[in-house]
Amino acid sequence: MQVIKSRFVIILLSLTALSCSTIKDEWGNFTAYYNTFYNAKTYYQKGYDAIVKAQEQINSEKLIRVTETPSKAGFIEFDKSIDKSAKILREYDKTKWVDDALLLIGKSYYFQVNYFSAEEKFVELYENTTDKRLIQLAVYWNARAKFELRQYEETLEFIDNELSALNRVWDKKILAEIRLVEAETYVKLENFDKATELLHQSIKDLDNKQYEARAWFLLGQLEEKLGNTRESLNAYSNVARNTNDYNLVLISKRKQAEIARNTGKLKESLALYNGMLSDDKNYDIYYDLLYEVGKIAELQGNYSKAESIYKEVLYNKIKQPTKETAAKTHYGLAQIQLNAYKNLTKAAAYFDTSSVRSNGSEALPEDFDAPILAKAYGEYARLEKKRVRYDSLLHLSTLTTAELDSVIEKLKEQKKAEYEAILKKQDEISSSMINASAGNASNQQNLDESNSAQNGFLNYKNQVLVQQARDQFMAIWGNRPLADNWRRQDAIKNINLGTQSSKNQQKTGNASGAKETLLALKIDLNEIPKDSAKKADMKEQLSKTLYEMGNVFYLNLSEADSAKRYYERILNEFPSSSVYIQTQYTYSELLAEFGNSNEAFEIAKDIHTKHPKSIFASTLRNKYDALVDTSSSEIKESNDVILAKQLNEAEQLNGTEKAERLKAIAKEASSPQIVSKLLSEAALTYIELARTTTDFDQKNAIYIQLKNDWESMYTTFNLQKDSLRVQLNDSLKGVDSIRYFTIKQIVDSTLVKPAFNEEFPFVGSLWDSTRVVFQLLKTKYSNSKETKRFDKLIQEIQLPAALKEKKVAPEMKSDSLQSGIKP
Repeated sequence: MQVIKSRFVIILLSLTALSCSTIKDEWGNFTAYYNTFYNAKTYYQKGYDAIVKAQEQINSEKLIRVTETPSKAGFIEFDKSIDKSAKILREYDKTKWVDDALLLIGKSYYFQVNYFSAEEKFVELYENTTDKRLIQLAVYWNARAKFELRQYEETLEFIDNELSALNRVWDKKILAEIRLVEAETYVKLENFDKATELLHQSIKDLDNKQYEARAWFLLGQLEEKLGNTRESLNAYSNVARNTNDYNLVLISKRKQAEIARNTGKLKESLALYNGMLSDDKNYDIYYDLLYEVGKIAELQGNYSKAESIYKEVLYNKIKQPTKETAAKTHYGLAQIQLNAYKNLTKAAAYFDTSSVRSNGSEALPEDFDAPILAKAYGEYARLEKKRVRYDSLLHLSTLTTAELDSVIEKLKEQKKAEYEAILKKQDEISSSMINASAGNASNQQNLDESNSAQNGFLNYKNQVLVQQARDQFMAIWGNRPLADNWRRQDAIKNINLGTQSSKNQQKTGNASGAKETLLALKIDLNEIPKDSAKKADMKEQLSKTLYEMGNVFYLNLSEADSAKRYYERILNEFPSSSVYIQTQYTYSELLAEFGNSNEAFEIAKDIHTKHPKSIFASTLRNKYDALVDTSSSEIKESNDVILAKQLNEAEQLNGTEKAERLKAIAKEASSPQIVSKLLSEAALTYIELARTTTDFDQKNAIYIQLKNDWESMYTTFNLQKDSLRVQLNDSLKGVDSIRYFTIKQIVDSTLVKPAFNEEFPFVGSLWDSTRVVFQLLKTKYSNSKETKRFDKLIQEIQLPAALKEKKVAPEMKSDSLQSGIKP
């Protein structure tokens, strides 16, 4: 009995030891794969944090993106997350973490910009997991991957199919994020109404508060773009309730203030901007906000206050505004010169500076037109300088010798006063600089030491500060000569001008003294026209200058009243000018455009009566039926009138008859411009006929689809190569040579574009005729606007080489057409 009991104890102890060993092993395995997955998640989170940190700053002038933009940030951390997750799939494939590890790998690939590998993992998870939540997450991340591949139509179709699936109850938080991706896709397709609708549906169910805040901001931008002011303000006001991101909150406040200002609520806007100015956290953008206050003063008509604020923004010694604010500030100063001081020349200078500062910026409004206005007003300034010179010289030509001497004396006094004012201003500036230096020596020393450490000696490392110093120097000194004491030398020279002039007059007579005085004042006496021929020539030049100035205001700036002033002066003072009829015609068009039709018709009738053969009269007869006098046979029809009649007859024809008639008219025309237009119209007529054939639309649709499929495949192929190129490195070659060479083979491969000969839709006699006409245009009129206009179309319908063996009918050969066309 004792023996049996001993054996029982031994067996029991053995079983206990075995059981403890099994439990210990299982616990060790659990600890190992749990730690592995924990580490995978930790590395993923570090990579994700790097992605978030690397996101671009918000540009409120562009529609922002809500979801994160993948980049190369956190690449190493995502690699480690992939390795740890892959270990779970290899060594712990029976654990509950397998599906989560697969999702983690896909997300890591996604943020590594390896979208194809990411898609593979999301599809694998979708097909193998039984977890409903993970299936929905796989759909969400797969949609994001397709979006990054710019497959926008495919993304929408994929989402629609998945959301339409039967027997699937969606988690409302995941569904909200899928709708968010759908909304961002519609933004890319510029369907802002649909994007707005989707944001309204999903925004409050978003679990990610940062997504919700950015979604509200995007919604505000979209509502603003759609003209829904109240909805836009409401959306912007919701941003601050969902995030602690101060920068995002600040930008949303600025948008609210901007909308209030743009809708005329200037007091409300000013209160918002003043509130932001008083917040110490906004010190870095203090002068950018101060510009906005200046803009409100400008809109209120308080131009002196606005100008003072703008100059403080630009020339303060504390902090420079951003290049965008500098550009807008110079633009504001230009507007003040236009509206308050009517000084168009200074306005041109400010517009030009604004244009230079705005160059390359993407943070300015889409309608920021400083470059256009700089060009227009710059042209005005150039022409105004010429006008003043011509007017002055013509005026001087009417004066007697005594009157000329009197003018010279006044100019001399004016110049002396200008130089004395400059000297006084220079002394005031020097004194203020000395006082400022003495009063702020210690503070300035600390500031200079800080700036010197950051920007280098005299700020040479900071191009913005260098440009500002240059601007300040030019504002004070102008284009000064490189000589010592140049200001005083010039002033003394001009102060003594009268004395020197008197001495010269005593020696050489009044004429010589007057000439020297004018030269000193940069006026050449010889330029004053003396005889009638020179006066007539100068009047001709002046009238042309006035006409150009009128065109600047009418055609470039849409300022009809200013344009009228220049046109009317030509019509009143220079009836014999070569641009007189031209001015009449343009003035008539301007009057008709702005509602003064009666006066416009009277001018048109005058042109028709006095210059019936001119191109202007011909054009006006086509515009005004009342000008056509069918009972009169005394007026011989001009070539333009004959051509107009022929064209009218051709328009009455249909089909190939019309095209052939247009070609026949082209044979008789002499102007290359007219010939090219006629041939272009003939080609378009052939095209319209060819497109009406029964099977063209179907063939063309198939052809376009094949081309689009090819372009999509080509783009996808190149994106895949880019993704694989990231994986291609020497370490991979050593570890997995088969995979290395497989990837390398794909990276080095190319796709050859198919010819699509069988599907080419532009075949047949009508298309052959079109190509013949276009070939003639390319051969003889390659530089004409009409030919360049059709460059893309000519290339599109070019017959493929394999189809060129089909001979063109003899009557369609270009030789038969070319023989009759006048070069």
